[in-house]
Amino acid sequence: RVFISYSSKEKELGGKFTACLKTYCGYYTFIAHDDMPPSSIFEEEIIKAIKKSDFFIPLISKQFKISNFTDQETGIAVDNNKKIIPIKLEDVNPYGFISKYHALQYRSYPSTNYLRKDNLKELSLAIAQIGLSYDTESLYHTKAVNSIVHAFCNSSSFDTANAIIKTIVEYDNFNQSHLKQITQAIEKNSQIAGAWGLQDLKKFLQKKYEIALDE
Repeated sequence: RVFISYSSKEKELGGKFTACLKTYCGYYTFIAHDDMPPSSIFEEEIIKAIKKSDFFIPLISKQFKISNFTDQETGIAVDNNKKIIPIKLEDVNPYGFISKYHALQYRSYPSTNYLRKDNLKELSLAIAQIGLSYDTESLYHTKAVNSIVHAFCNSSSFDTANAIIKTIVEYDNFNQSHLKQITQAIEKNSQIAGAWGLQDLKKFLQKKYEIALDE
């Protein structure tokens, strides 16, 4: 579960980032306004969502610093010992209680670049790796592995499958349930079956887990 904190001025970007985290990480994300229940009390729902979250991701910018709610959301996350992963939208570093955290950098590309508008996909995959890097006995790690397997099994495009495969082959602690889900997805999901990275995944499964899949 991820809580994304952002200035209302960056709502569109926050929505795109939410979609990427769902697609490439399999994470459940909460983004204020879009995920607020009808007639809910705004402040109560915000506090509840932060407390339920595993990761707190502030999208830091000049607008973030002057927002009415973002600093308060950050304070709640710190007070509740949430894992914090700052994203810099501009040349503005984490500050206050989260100044000690290293931030990932968001980048947008010129409109002439038709293949890549920004690096949101790369940021999402980096966050997936952060989740997988936690101690294998921790709940964060367990949730991260379950989430990446879920994302892979539900790949809706060749691009998605290829991106997640790169994460999977760098990880070596899947259990039997995960491996069953992965192999079944290879057989049943056409977007995975047609991905150019599939051969790398098959080699990984053969070498690490002695799972041989028919060509």
